[in-house]
Amino acid sequence: MKLILDLLLRLIRLAKGEFALAKAEMTNRLRRAAFGAVLLLFALILVILALGLLAGAMVELGLIYGLTPMQAQLAAAGGFAVVALLLGWMGARALRPRNLIPRQTLENVRRDIETLTGKDKS
Repeated sequence: MKLILDLLLRLIRLAKGEFALAKAEMTNRLRRAAFGAVLLLFALILVILALGLLAGAMVELGLIYGLTPMQAQLAAAGGFAVVALLLGWMGARALRPRNLIPRQTLENVRRDIETLTGKDKS
């Protein structure tokens, strides 16, 4: 009976440890996700500011190089769109669900199960 009780206590301690590790790992991953969200917000703010500040200069530059006003405006808008897409892509990558998975905890649980079932590779 003592052996079974000891085994149960060890399993409970192991489970508590794994839950603590999962919590710590998820906290870290959620911090990264929050950083990605902040990057997306800054990308939006920068695009809005950049459009206001640089559009006129880009249009003027296009006119200097012989573009029509419409062509110069389209070239300026295209340049801003490329920058916005790049920043948005970087932010979205940080928010991918696979970046939020507690991989270390899952690997530890898998190893614990293998050990308990006698299927460990050592």
